[in-house]
Amino acid sequence: MADSEFPGRWVLTLGYVAVCAALMFTRLLPLDSLPPSWAGPDLVICVTMAWMLRRPDSVPMVVIAAVALMADLLFQRPPGLWAAITLGLSDFLRRREEGLRDAPFPIEWGVVSLAFVISKVLYRVMQTLFVVPNEPLGLTLTQIVVTIAAYPLVVLTLNTVFKLRRAAPGEVDSLGHKR
Repeated sequence: MADSEFPGRWVLTLGYVAVCAALMFTRLLPLDSLPPSWAGPDLVICVTMAWMLRRPDSVPMVVIAAVALMADLLFQRPPGLWAAITLGLSDFLRRREEGLRDAPFPIEWGVVSLAFVISKVLYRVMQTLFVVPNEPLGLTLTQIVVTIAAYPLVVLTLNTVFKLRRAAPGEVDSLGHKR
């Protein structure tokens, strides 16, 4: 017997993977031959954080780990380090989704911003601890600020394109399962 919610969740999961793949692809395009003087936003982590606070049940942790590990490999970061931090950040936000469901957007934005800053600090500490070369501190700070500023735009885009909204309190699917 087919579950009526099964295709909907898989469509959202595939949508998450497709959005992240498109973001990674566009970041890898050789649009400029000079090294950047500023770091752009980490849109993959923005999409992941927004998705976790809107429909956390639609993206399994295995998918998030696979996407983050693929990003590590494509962007030539230490394999698994940012993926592990992303996984921890996703789990943190997944556990707070119900508490932030009724909160206004500025509070959500503040929680996400603080979580992202802590994750970037942890990333730099781990790289320093294991004697892995770090990017300059100015680039890291620029990326933190630009990523935090890009989060509302990512949420707005996901809201308009994918109709990805927070579940209302008590919202259930046709079988009575919590959304």
